Amino acid sequence: MADEFCLELPRLLKNTLVVGEDHRFWNHSGVDYFSLLRAVIKTGFFKNREGGSTIAMQLVRVITSNYQVTLKRKVIEIFLAKKITRIYGREKILNKYLQMAYFGWNMHGVIDASTKLKINIRNMSLVDAAELIARLKYPQSRFHNPIQDSKIKRRSVYIVDKSISRYGV
Repeated sequence: MADEFCLELPRLLKNTLVVGEDHRFWNHSGVDYFSLLRAVIKTGFFKNREGGSTIAMQLVRVITSNYQVTLKRKVIEIFLAKKITRIYGREKILNKYLQMAYFGWNMHGVIDASTKLKINIRNMSLVDAAELIARLKYPQSRFHNPIQDSKIKRRSVYIVDKSISRYGV
């Protein structure tokens, strides 16, 4: 278990996470104010609920296990995301989030997820990485669910396309 905790994850997986979850990750202070504003506008005016959380903010949410939809939680999340970005750095945030994130039924962390999905984490393809990262937005169901599976597949294709255009992978 200690080896798993300290595992350095593949660059491909981390790049895919950034493309899928926080494309301005390398350019903000842990909080993407543009994304937050977009989410507030879409939610408030168009009733189309959309996330604006960065990877650092998502890590804070996972660590604190606070999923309440409140302004207080969001303000605390913003403060802590900025702080952990400044103190720990981006690479540690990417690793820690992937090690702790929820990928679906009985899959907490990328090690669990890759094992259950039979993906070799040390020798994965872009498609494999995208299929893992897609489950952060659309977690794997406990039982076969064609609708959820379709969402995961569409999200995976989107992430692969974005990764190719960004990194030329």
